[in-house]
Amino acid sequence: MAGRIKLYPLLRKVHLYSAFVIIGFLLMYFVTGFLLVHYELFDEKDPVVITSIHELSVPNNLSNEKLPVFIKDKLNIHGQRKNMSMNGDGSVEILYLRPGHNYKAIVSPGRSTVKIIHTEQTLQQTLVTFHRLEKYGGGPVYDMYIFMMDLSGIALIIFSLTGIYMFFTTIKRKAIGWVILSVSIAYTLFVVFSFLEK
Repeated sequence: MAGRIKLYPLLRKVHLYSAFVIIGFLLMYFVTGFLLVHYELFDEKDPVVITSIHELSVPNNLSNEKLPVFIKDKLNIHGQRKNMSMNGDGSVEILYLRPGHNYKAIVSPGRSTVKIIHTEQTLQQTLVTFHRLEKYGGGPVYDMYIFMMDLSGIALIIFSLTGIYMFFTTIKRKAIGWVILSVSIAYTLFVVFSFLEK
């Protein structure tokens, strides 16, 4: 019993500080998620599309794997590379993404010109981009954002586990807690398996 009493203050602090870690990021994530789901509440304008063509001499010995970085540096494109595809005519398409903007770079078959299609996103598209950012790479800002996602995920797990432990060890009447916990788990499983059904 003494060991459990000593452990409780520690877990309480861990529970509290893990909440401090996740609250800011989750608040931002939930607000953007709410606006994304209820985007019909806002007047949406058509995205602005700007097209430009640049002469660019790409070294012949430059591999396709290094091509996105080369173009990004030369044309000062701010964004995280999402994908790259080869077309049948020999041209290469590269997509760069950042909240508020996306850039499609189309490299000509001879690698002499690059066509940039710059789209200024609408509010809904911008919110979608916040939720689509993934993986490290793209610059310090992107790495900090992904790191915060990782940190928030770990903190959320710790927050949940410490909360459940304190519930089992300190609450005498557990009926309401059991009902809430059971309903939340059952609802989550129902939603997950409903999506997984063919």
